[in-house]
Amino acid sequence: MANFAALRNRFDDSNEDIENTDYVPDDAINQMHRYRDALIRLSGSDIALSSNNSTSQKTKKSRPVFGAFALYPGYFDQTQEQNPYAKAIEEVGIGAFALLPSQTESNYCGHQWLLEFLQAQIGIVSSAQAEQTDDVMYAVAGMAERLYVQEAARIPYYGMRQVLYPDLTMTVALGGQRGRDKSYFAAFEQGTARWYHLPQSTFLQKFKQHIAEEIRYLALASTSDTQSATKKIDKLWPVKRVVVLPRYAISDEQSGKKSSANALYYLFELGRPLTLQSAVTNVPHQPIRNSMKLTTLTRLESVTKFAEVEKVYEEAMV
Repeated sequence: MANFAALRNRFDDSNEDIENTDYVPDDAINQMHRYRDALIRLSGSDIALSSNNSTSQKTKKSRPVFGAFALYPGYFDQTQEQNPYAKAIEEVGIGAFALLPSQTESNYCGHQWLLEFLQAQIGIVSSAQAEQTDDVMYAVAGMAERLYVQEAARIPYYGMRQVLYPDLTMTVALGGQRGRDKSYFAAFEQGTARWYHLPQSTFLQKFKQHIAEEIRYLALASTSDTQSATKKIDKLWPVKRVVVLPRYAISDEQSGKKSSANALYYLFELGRPLTLQSAVTNVPHQPIRNSMKLTTLTRLESVTKFAEVEKVYEEAMV
């Protein structure tokens, strides 16, 4: 494990006096790494089938801790200064908070950094909300998503991918037909399309950037047979991969028409589509961001109107 002094220098882009600044001892930070990595949650939710067809409960392991922080007696004017560990906490989830009460300065707040951090993670529930069980449960679910979207909590093991929703689905309308080859739209109708492109600027108006890597299905809305002013979703397209390319690098086969624009686009490579038992109708398409929602495969399968599509991952929205 790398010494935290090197990591601290990496995150420190100011010229602080390291010798005279109240930093926590480096070994305390190194211990935070060890504590976080050692904490494992055991649960018995998995059922194992033995060779004689009997069942037994199988222990399931997970890592529920997203950060570890040392509390130490360091003195800072926390109303005016920034926590020297703020960048490390944001990026890797390891750091420290100075806590030093004062009996001589009435306006000194020695816990402001820690208080603001906890409020940002947990939120503030009013006394009125606390009386409503449903509101509290909603707040807890929202907190879980807020914690997950932080980069420090989303760093996976090498060679692995980490997602919050394994069937995360994005609804979005196909582009307009003007100037595009008819065969482009025919491929979506026939289930043979292999590509979908979307301006990165449009995506980032709705969702945070890392979400593009987590999308597992695209629910692409095409022009409705019965209501030409709206679109419908009748297929779900598995996403094999997504890349960011300038528009001119996307071929006419992939987009329906060639362009020389430099704007960045997400290009999704698609697998063979799944057909919905009941199409989702009344999908708006002007502007295209009105058709964009994050949901899940199971939620999309249970509705027939776009307005009924339940959204997830609210914390990932801009």
